[in-house]
Amino acid sequence: MTNIPVNETWLSIVIPTYNRRGIVRRAIDSCFRDSVPGYEVIVVDDGSTDGTSEILRQYRTERLRTIRLDRNGGVSEARMAGVETARGKWVLFLDSDDELTLAGLSILHAGCQDAASDIGRLAYMYVHDDGKVSPQPWTPGVIMDYRMYLEWSERVADSDLGNCIRRSTFAAIQFPRGRAYESIYHLDFAKAFKTLCCGDVIIRMHADAHDRLTKTSVDSLYHRLLDEAEARMQSMHDVMVRHGEALRRHAPKRAQMFSRALISGALMAGHRRIALRGFLDHLRRHPRSYNVWGVTAVGLLSRRALAWAIAMRHDT
Repeated sequence: MTNIPVNETWLSIVIPTYNRRGIVRRAIDSCFRDSVPGYEVIVVDDGSTDGTSEILRQYRTERLRTIRLDRNGGVSEARMAGVETARGKWVLFLDSDDELTLAGLSILHAGCQDAASDIGRLAYMYVHDDGKVSPQPWTPGVIMDYRMYLEWSERVADSDLGNCIRRSTFAAIQFPRGRAYESIYHLDFAKAFKTLCCGDVIIRMHADAHDRLTKTSVDSLYHRLLDEAEARMQSMHDVMVRHGEALRRHAPKRAQMFSRALISGALMAGHRRIALRGFLDHLRRHPRSYNVWGVTAVGLLSRRALAWAIAMRHDT
């Protein structure tokens, strides 16, 4: 057990936000409902243009600090901007459309105090608007190493969880910069550090933000897919290079998913040679993967047609 002195900052809550003027208060205010001392809240305004910065300036408390980024760089970049200024021994990431539960801070404080020195992450549970909890499946009390994390990711149906991460781990593993997908971070982290699965719900997830992926229009998703194709391709390439062998052994379905994502990302980014190499490697391992034939055929004809087809499929 590591007891954290009360005069030290034991937790930094990092809230990235972009154009969430109407709902960011809910997330921030939820951090101040508990009397637990010794924590700070860092809100990273990721280049908002809707007046979010004016809302943030209304707060008058030393426990809240704000960072304003000049351009919208994406959630991973915003999170790292928060980490770089954090003072807490632990860092909790809270999305700006969600909120801490009433007992969330007290639960976190107890967990951080009790965590063994070799635990890099405390993974807590979410409750959704409809009352369902995630992640599912979940086994509280289990300490996941790399192999266990891969095996869990293979069977998980709902992977939303609250990440409370020891700040010292960011010296070794960081979220990718730009709009790269964060899957590579979680895989790298699992390979380097242990995760304690906690059975407490500390975050309530809401679905009322206008720009959630589940509410994004086909046209918006189409443009997003094209804009982020290069980052998607690079992320999936990194995943397969660093974790491909382990994924194929312990999480073969996930390995196939990442392989398909590499192919589609390369096609939408206009990198046909990379896509074809990925396509041939995928077929060598999975000759009956007929959907990859279709994705590759459409993408070779037109990267825009592929982006539109994926956006339409997401909408159905």
